[in-house]
Amino acid sequence: MKILVTGGAGFIGSHVVDLLVEAGHAVTVFDNLSAGVRENVRTEANLLELDVNSVEAARAVVDFAPEAVIHLAAQIDLRRSVADPVADAEINILGGVRMLQAAAQARARTFVFASSSAVYGQSPAVPTPESYPTDPVSPYGAAKLAMENYLNVFRVTHGLHCAAFRFSNVYGPRQGGKGEGGVVSVFANDLAVGRPPRINGDGEQTRDFLFVEDAARLLTMAAERGMDGVFNASAGRETSINDLYAKLSRLAGVTTEPEHVAAVPNETRRSCLSAEKVAQSGWRAEMKIDDGLRQAWEWFSTRPR
Repeated sequence: MKILVTGGAGFIGSHVVDLLVEAGHAVTVFDNLSAGVRENVRTEANLLELDVNSVEAARAVVDFAPEAVIHLAAQIDLRRSVADPVADAEINILGGVRMLQAAAQARARTFVFASSSAVYGQSPAVPTPESYPTDPVSPYGAAKLAMENYLNVFRVTHGLHCAAFRFSNVYGPRQGGKGEGGVVSVFANDLAVGRPPRINGDGEQTRDFLFVEDAARLLTMAAERGMDGVFNASAGRETSINDLYAKLSRLAGVTTEPEHVAAVPNETRRSCLSAEKVAQSGWRAEMKIDDGLRQAWEWFSTRPR
C-alpha cells in the first residue's frame, strides 16, 4: 500500500514508519521537524519536510495519492494548549482538517487519527469506555474531540474510512518530555543525570501506560485493514506515579528519593481506559509495563546528552 504518515519523524510516528517499511509498504512522511528527528526515519521512507498547515503539504498528499493516511502531526503539550489555545487549534484542528480534505481529494480509502484520553476530561468511570460522555477540560482535549467530529463528517460526506484512537499514556524509546506519557521520559532523564525527580502531590494518582510499539502496531493495523470508528487505545491497567518511579529507579540502580511538590490543581486522580472494544478487532497491548520500562530505560540511559 501507499501510506502517508504525518508527524512520522516523531515519537510514535517513527515507530509506525518502522513497521510499515518492514511490511513492505510505500511510505511517505510529512514532518516539519519542530519536534521530530530526521534520524528517526528509516531511509526506505520518503521524508518531506512539510508543515501540515501548508499549501505545499496539501498538494503533496494529492501528488502521492495514498491509500491510507496516518495523521500523527500534532501539538502535544497540554499546558501549552492552555497557555495558547489559538496556536493549539491552528495545529491540532486546522492542520488535521487540511490533511482530511487533501486525503479526500486524493481519494484515499482510510484516515487514521491519533486522538487522546483527554477527550473524556475528569471521568469518574474507571476504566472509561468509549460510550462515556466526552467532556474535555483543556484546549488540547477539545481540539482532539473536534477532529473526531470532523472525521465523522468526512466519513458521511466522502465515504472515507476514519479511525480515531483515544490513546492513554504512550511511553517508550524516542520519547520527548511532553505529551501524556511524558512522565516516563522526565523521570528517566532525571535518573540518568542523577537529578531527583519531582512528583506532583502524593504520587498516588494513577495512569494507564501503553508501550509505543503496541501503539504503532495498532495504527499500522488500522491503516492496512481500513478500520472505521472510535476506539480507546490502552493497556487497560492502572499504575500509580509512585509505583512508576519505583520501577524506573530500580532499573537505574539508584535509591534517590523523589521530591514531592504541590499537587497540580484539578489533576485527574485516576485515569484508565477500557480496551474491550478495540480487542474485538484482534489487537491488545502485549508489552508488560516492567518490560516496556526496561526498554525505555535502556534507550534513555544511553542516548547522548
